[in-house]
This record gives sequence, structure tokens and C-alpha cells, in this order.
Amino acid sequence: MEARKRRQTRRRAFLRTIGRGVASLFILLLVGLGSYLMATTPGIPKTYAVAFVALNGLFWGAFAVRDRWTRNPDAHA
Repeated sequence: MEARKRRQTRRRAFLRTIGRGVASLFILLLVGLGSYLMATTPGIPKTYAVAFVALNGLFWGAFAVRDRWTRNPDAHA
């Protein structure tokens, strides 16, 4: 019984990790598509596309740091 619970916990953790990876790739694809469309649309300065990518990178970087700190707060005291 205990071994089965442990296997299920491991399986759930693995699927959660895979899900996060797929979600991250999807978001990266959307950001890339958005910046491509901004860069190729006439009338929109190229600096807007660069700023769009940079701000997205800052946002997701801050999100990742917050996520790590909330998972293991003792390591960052």
C-alpha cells in the first residue's frame, strides 16, 4: 500500500513537471509569434518588438524566482 502511494506521488510529480515544461514552451511560442508579428508589421517600430521580448523575459524571470522562493523559503532566508 505504501509503495503504491509513493509510486503515485512520483508519477504525479513527473506529470506536473512535464505539464509545466509544455506550458513554458507554449508561452515561449506565443511570445516569439507576437514579437515576430510586431517586427514584421509595417508602421510598428522594431524597438517595440525588442521591448516586448525584453519585458516578457523580465516578467517570466521574476515569476520563476518567486516560484523557487515559495517552494523552498528556508534556502533564501
